[in-house]
Amino acid sequence: MNKKDLLTEIVAKETKLLQALHTAEPVPANTLPAFKRMRQMTYVVLSEQTLQSWLNDLQIAERYGRNPLMEKYALIAGQIAPLKENPLIGKIVEQEMQWMDALSKNYPKLIKREAQTVELFEKYAQSELQSWSDASIELYWQDVQCGAAKQENFAQLRYEWLAKSLGKSCLQELEDSL
Repeated sequence: MNKKDLLTEIVAKETKLLQALHTAEPVPANTLPAFKRMRQMTYVVLSEQTLQSWLNDLQIAERYGRNPLMEKYALIAGQIAPLKENPLIGKIVEQEMQWMDALSKNYPKLIKREAQTVELFEKYAQSELQSWSDASIELYWQDVQCGAAKQENFAQLRYEWLAKSLGKSCLQELEDSL
């Protein structure tokens, strides 16, 4: 499967998982396009190998009746104990936070780094990765190391993708529109 197909399949599975969450009210249909865009944005920087591994994780979760999105949100809310103690999660999150900090310096309206948003970003990222297999986490870490070695900023690449997907010519145009 090529990267585009992997992204499509992952986002479709995650959308199905979102709609299956047991919440007081069903997920409004008009929020699904934004959810899909944001999930695709999350993954556009990752390698095909990492995406394939995460897709495999989702397929296994589906087979066993698990909902990784439910697990992530339950972790964020402190409703369940941590799922794993993989030390690579902290390393990935630390690098992602550094990338967000660097990006916020150039795009302060788009990327607000107040204490509360920084804390939520960190908790969200840690919780999400706890729902991944150790193999997928290892591959994500390899992607992060490769990106850092090339002096790429995954946060910037993601937001550049978002800007283009919203019809903007560049990230600065998106920042200026806020």
